[in-house]
Amino acid sequence: MSMFWIYYLIIVILPGIGLCILNHNAPMMTETIGVSTALAATVVSLVSFCNGFARFIFGFFFDKLSVIKSLILVSVGTLMSTIFIFIGLSSKNIIIYIIGAALLLISYGCNATSIPSVMRELFGHRTFSLNYSILSTQAIWAAFFPVIIGSVQSHTNTYVRPSMLLIIFSIINIMILFIFMKSYRNEMKKRNALQK
Repeated sequence: MSMFWIYYLIIVILPGIGLCILNHNAPMMTETIGVSTALAATVVSLVSFCNGFARFIFGFFFDKLSVIKSLILVSVGTLMSTIFIFIGLSSKNIIIYIIGAALLLISYGCNATSIPSVMRELFGHRTFSLNYSILSTQAIWAAFFPVIIGSVQSHTNTYVRPSMLLIIFSIINIMILFIFMKSYRNEMKKRNALQK
């Protein structure tokens, strides 16, 4: 599989996990943890701010990080956040849950900011428009993640088991990232050899 399609899988999974929280954040808190709707609405606003703030801040840092370091940072942040979300939901601890949700939306925002830069660095300027157009179709597949989470919740009447799925998705993403890293190193070797 080419490096492009491996990266495509990564940016289906990472935003998909983030969309789960964007879609189910309030009911996760009210139905599973038992907080009031007023508190849930406040938390939704606060963690949504993390998404926007991360996009602004990460734009400054991306140029100092390599593609691999950026993807590792976002992927590890996503995995850690899903673990916090699971612990928060299963223990009904709103503080732990908020930390997880905030961290997840920070990772979500960082990933969204990095996509155009990663595309240019990996595949160049000449085919950027075509590649970015193809890559944008990932939103179709990412939109299924909240549907899956909602379906599992409706069958189990809790968000604890769906939150376990988020951890599994995060682990799958990291496994794909290892494949991407190998493909990236091979590609960089080929490019360096051509330049000599």
